[in-house]
Amino acid sequence: MKSISRILSLVLASVLALTAGCHSSSRSSDGGAPTPAAPATATTPERLWRDDGFGLVAHDEIIDGVYISTDYVYDDHGPNTDGAAGGDSTYPTDGTPYFKNAADLVEVRVMPVESENKLLIGVRFNTLIDPAIPVAAIGIADNSTPQLSESWPFSPGISAKGTRFVITLRGDKTTLTDLSSGKSSEFTTLVFNDQSSTLRNLENTFTAIIPLTELGDLASNSTGEWRLHAASGLWEGNQWAEAPFDIAFFEDTFVNWQQNEQATLLTSGDLSSAQGILKFDDFPFRSPAMSPGRYARVYPSPISSLIGEGIVPWTQQVEGVKIPTLNHYRGLYLPYTIWIPEEIASATQLPLFIYLHGASQNHLGHLQPFVDGIIDVAAIVIAPTGAGELSFYKEAGEVDALSSMNDVTQHYPIDLDRVFLSGLSMGGQGTFSVGTHRPDLFAAALPFIGTGQSTFNEDIPGNTEIIPANRWMNSTGRKMLENALNLPFRMANGALDPIVNLTWPTQDVARMKELQNDHQFLIFHGRHHETIPEYINAVYHQVINGCATAAITAGCVANRDSTGIKRDINPARVRYKVVPYHFAEDIGLRYDGAYWVSGMSVRETPDDVSFGIVDVTSFALADKLKSTIQELSLEPTLVFDPTGDTYSFQGLRREKSGAEIEQRMIADLKNLKAIAFDTRRAGLTPETSPTTIVITSDGITDITLTGLDSNVKARIGNSIVATTNNGQLLLHVSAGETTITLSRH
Repeated sequence: MKSISRILSLVLASVLALTAGCHSSSRSSDGGAPTPAAPATATTPERLWRDDGFGLVAHDEIIDGVYISTDYVYDDHGPNTDGAAGGDSTYPTDGTPYFKNAADLVEVRVMPVESENKLLIGVRFNTLIDPAIPVAAIGIADNSTPQLSESWPFSPGISAKGTRFVITLRGDKTTLTDLSSGKSSEFTTLVFNDQSSTLRNLENTFTAIIPLTELGDLASNSTGEWRLHAASGLWEGNQWAEAPFDIAFFEDTFVNWQQNEQATLLTSGDLSSAQGILKFDDFPFRSPAMSPGRYARVYPSPISSLIGEGIVPWTQQVEGVKIPTLNHYRGLYLPYTIWIPEEIASATQLPLFIYLHGASQNHLGHLQPFVDGIIDVAAIVIAPTGAGELSFYKEAGEVDALSSMNDVTQHYPIDLDRVFLSGLSMGGQGTFSVGTHRPDLFAAALPFIGTGQSTFNEDIPGNTEIIPANRWMNSTGRKMLENALNLPFRMANGALDPIVNLTWPTQDVARMKELQNDHQFLIFHGRHHETIPEYINAVYHQVINGCATAAITAGCVANRDSTGIKRDINPARVRYKVVPYHFAEDIGLRYDGAYWVSGMSVRETPDDVSFGIVDVTSFALADKLKSTIQELSLEPTLVFDPTGDTYSFQGLRREKSGAEIEQRMIADLKNLKAIAFDTRRAGLTPETSPTTIVITSDGITDITLTGLDSNVKARIGNSIVATTNNGQLLLHVSAGETTITLSRH
């Protein structure tokens, strides 16, 4: 297993890049070919697997001479044997070493190197614990044997018309079979899995290196194309244990883990229609087209080496008892779906909506209103898996949501200041939890039929909330709404909802009003636990551009967000609450600040109720300071025109106060042992103007000031207490009020 420090850096590095408002990618923003990497020895497995694929499922590409085809994950269900939709194959055991996922293909890669007489060919599995379990076969055809339709070797029960050579890869060896003659040759299989590989790109791969001359006249057809077919399954003794569980090169529908049509194809045993086309004229580069529509994507999970692979029950803890519920998907690769609008052809950057699914659901299906045209915003939309159907976006579920967000920003033209977090039901609860932990990542939070309500009633003595151990029907959101000072909420719930009781979001709103947070709340009078796609469309348009397209967007009310909402990565005022009991540091989740505040740690011994909080204002950014409160009038009955639903509306808007800009910062600290402020991001310039910082604390606190030039000194009273070291100042303040003056040394 890899070191925890390495995994934590993988989990957090990309998300922290988003926090700073920047991102990078080796690919061009229009999805074109990546920047060519430095050359490597062509005849090593590292060469075949060195470059990451684009991640678009059921599509192929060529990167630096390597043909890559990406397959769906968790679609390894085999043929349809009972007439009901989907495959019926099951693994021998739910536990190790199968983990319900042992034959799940993620990638097929092929690299002919004529100059060295080598063919590098291999497959990647999503779960690979015991290399003796899975088998994969790749068929290669050109036009030399168009009528050949022989069964593939080792009894998988499949064929593909025109296939002449089949390469069968299993853990101990690889066999090349010429179906036209029956001749076979054996080669070494190079196996890498998460226990043995030192290079992440090699994880869970079988690779064979075969002399091109072994393919006879087929190998000389480098001016044309090869047709490829592939399948995977289980190996037992000297043959396939049963029919294949998975195939590649096949596009499926957006239901049931995208394996219904595949199951029908496997039932027939004829894989002729499931083919990839390797065109030699396309070498060395060919990238997937970035066209409008709905697609599936996969990305390498940053925490699979810590939490394991495969599918296991997601254990919920209810009143101290652990109860296995639905699935926890821990694969090397995790999926999400993406909607790309027509505007992709002309837009430099597009807004992004992250749409979190509800309980017992997955990433499929929720983008159907975009396909149907009910939701028509000029934005990219993604639906993550949440690492499970019932994760409530805690721990691995949150990491998956944030990692999916990071993956799409690395590959598509996203405006990082217009990233909106939304979701329905459980996804609405996840919007509360993730949004209040990471408010600086998002422009606004849009929970539908959700709530920040926790499982336990906090007002009942002795009823202690358990977070994150208790995931069941749970959100940390209401307890963390202090952090949403700069994260507007736009909420909608049904008055007749039997699942999310209306009293819960009503209490969320009461807390928002108490904290004077920007929010809007709609109650649909006649609705149950259901979303209204027409309303989602209206509110998406509202937050993007204030209903600038209102003429064609029914139900969008322009004066609620007159120009739309953008993230302010450096707001004038930051309020942040840190609760150590929420951390999951073993997988990289530590919530210790946002915006230009970081490094918060509490003074008390952490338990389920310990927390620290900061409320800090930089008057150097006073032109952005919002302290004037406008309460939007309570409307007892309004009509949502697109559907005729009646609803109530209320809200609160924060507006700019017109405060004077000055080199001054004030901070109120409670129960904080340490905290750091980035002075540059806070607009402070003590190198050119004396700067005053007033700290009020309830105890001894270590204060770190970063972003400073090397010639800055700090005074408390008439005494110089510190000078900069590597752009930082470390100060110690006692209980009470402390005035610090920063100036040029």
